[in-house]
Amino acid sequence: MPAREVRMRGEERERLAEDLLDVWRAVPSDVVAALQGAEGTGLSMREFAALYLLAEIGRPTQRELAERIGRSDSAASRLVDRLARRGLVRREDDPDSRRSRRIAVTGRGEELLRGLERMRVEAQVRLVEELDAEERELVVRAVGLLGGAARRRAGLR
Repeated sequence: MPAREVRMRGEERERLAEDLLDVWRAVPSDVVAALQGAEGTGLSMREFAALYLLAEIGRPTQRELAERIGRSDSAASRLVDRLARRGLVRREDDPDSRRSRRIAVTGRGEELLRGLERMRVEAQVRLVEELDAEERELVVRAVGLLGGAARRRAGLR
């Protein structure tokens, strides 16, 4: 299937953006509660964000991580230290450089992220459950279409 090049414009685009913002605003309280109670991790939002970023980009060097999060090398090092003490990441030797170390998310870190993603999805599902059956059917179909577009964008289909 060829990529679609039709871009939304004007009022339709603005209406969609406003509706998506309303949905995202309705979910954060559940997500924040999940983050605060996530197995007593005590992680800050910055640490969660870094953990998500590490899972997304693979095994960056500490310098690459610092650049991606807009922090100094020493601040990134302290952040990685905190995540490593909790067993969420580990430093590994870089096969391409004896002077660099790569940062990898551990199984425990991946498990924590998947659990938080599930909590976020559950908060969204609870919002959909407030709709009547016909509205839910439309949302399920629309989200299926969005999921397909996301997978195509990611090269998964």
